[in-house]
Amino acid sequence: MDNHETSALASVDDQARDEALEVLRDAHDWTATTEWWSEFDEVLTRLQATWDAGDGKAFRRATSDLEALSAERANDAGKDSKTPPPPPTRDILNDTIHNIGSK
Repeated sequence: MDNHETSALASVDDQARDEALEVLRDAHDWTATTEWWSEFDEVLTRLQATWDAGDGKAFRRATSDLEALSAERANDAGKDSKTPPPPPTRDILNDTIHNIGSK
């Protein structure tokens, strides 16, 4: 583990990390509109950046934003044209899960 990973782990507590991982793993099974996935990508990118920076407060905020998006997605149940995560989103999702999940 390099110093960069050590600083991230020191600033993001296990509970915040576990909550983020739970949301990220659940996202593999979600279906949503293209617009929703675009918003998800933005928050996912921010989550990864806060992890990389070791900013625990911003990491928890990004996790909360992902949880809010999940609730929004569930409330859009009647909208059509929903898809599972597009391949680029799935790749970022997998990379983020790997980065955050490895201690």
